[in-house]
Amino acid sequence: CFSLLRIHQSSTKMETCSHLKGACPVPVVENSDFCIHHRCPTCGQEKSSRASSCSRCPAIALPIVQPPSELHPHTGSPPQLNEVFPESVGALRLETETESDAAEMEEQVYKYTFDYIKNKWSMQLVTMKLETTPFSSGSMRICYRLWEGDKQYVAKQAIDASTPKSLYMSDIQMQAMCQHFAEEYNKHNPPKLVRFLDAFLIQRKTPGKSLMACEEFIEGLFTKYSNNFGFVSADDRNTPQAFSHFTFWYSRKKYIVVDIQGVGDIYTDPQVHSFDGVGFGKGNLGQQGIKQFFANHHCNSICVGLDLISPSMQTDFVGTVFKGDVPSDAEQELITTYNLTREEYQTILENFKQFDLNGNGNITFESIPRLTKALGFPIRASATDKLDLLDEDKNGLISLPEFLSWWTDASKRAIFQQTDGQRCKTQ
Repeated sequence: CFSLLRIHQSSTKMETCSHLKGACPVPVVENSDFCIHHRCPTCGQEKSSRASSCSRCPAIALPIVQPPSELHPHTGSPPQLNEVFPESVGALRLETETESDAAEMEEQVYKYTFDYIKNKWSMQLVTMKLETTPFSSGSMRICYRLWEGDKQYVAKQAIDASTPKSLYMSDIQMQAMCQHFAEEYNKHNPPKLVRFLDAFLIQRKTPGKSLMACEEFIEGLFTKYSNNFGFVSADDRNTPQAFSHFTFWYSRKKYIVVDIQGVGDIYTDPQVHSFDGVGFGKGNLGQQGIKQFFANHHCNSICVGLDLISPSMQTDFVGTVFKGDVPSDAEQELITTYNLTREEYQTILENFKQFDLNGNGNITFESIPRLTKALGFPIRASATDKLDLLDEDKNGLISLPEFLSWWTDASKRAIFQQTDGQRCKTQ
């Protein structure tokens, strides 16, 4: 496990091209210091990627060569940062575009994608078209429109020239992890499916404008549903809040995805809090961030439908409902009091009603052995004279709360349990 976005050292280091003192990240051709784009096919020395040969050799027609589909053939821990983006590329710089730049919108770039399941980066050399005038800017990033064929993306570049490559990579890895959580959430058939935008990095060949974080372009009303410190938007929608709660449960309380924002339930730019506070950038507030989420979270009907609710959490059953009716206040009190899941409670209730012949919420002592057998717990025949122990109010009948009080107490049930030998005789 890659500790979810911590970059480990790798025992295998791939040799990359020496063109422009190592600025090119493409692997070298065998027995050469240069990649296929910067190696002269005649003499094997350095050449420009736009020329068919070096200045010392006659020009020839370049063969069509497919770029490597993977930058790192080894599996395991994520590659070292220098293997993916060489140090010699240098710090990011935002430069003023010229008219000649604007005229040359289409260019070849290195596209880096991250596979969360394989825990692996891969690279492709692709042709993209970048709009040279930004259409939006914020306090930290400038945004450009980007096209790959007919598909439109948003390319984001940091304003701060000292922004490290690791931060770009970490954001892409974090969004890939959140998409994995979204896929797992959707497997539970919630009322509304969620997803995160596909995100990747591009590295341009143009010096000084190299690295950009990219994601799909979507149209619509952008809404921020929560932040990384407990804020919940005024509309307080059920799905974004339930999804965050689900990620905490799915990760076994190690992580929670917050800062949910996007168009409808297509999300982007999330933040992850981890139990140990490690990784996920400066926005990871660790346990404090997790506590802050639950301090402001009201479990809604989707939380209940996913069995995420716990006695310590507030409930709010309004808005989008998960699969039919939600439990009444009385039912929810029984579920939390006796620490049952919703499915466990429904199973017991349905079987209890089979023996509640008068429909008054009570069953007779004689019904209890058949009820417990239906629930997979046959009781000893010699213990039936002790069934009055379940009758806490001594009215001669057993109510559902009385039965649950006994059923969920292992020490009370033990005196009625059959031995293996007795169980065989009854079968």
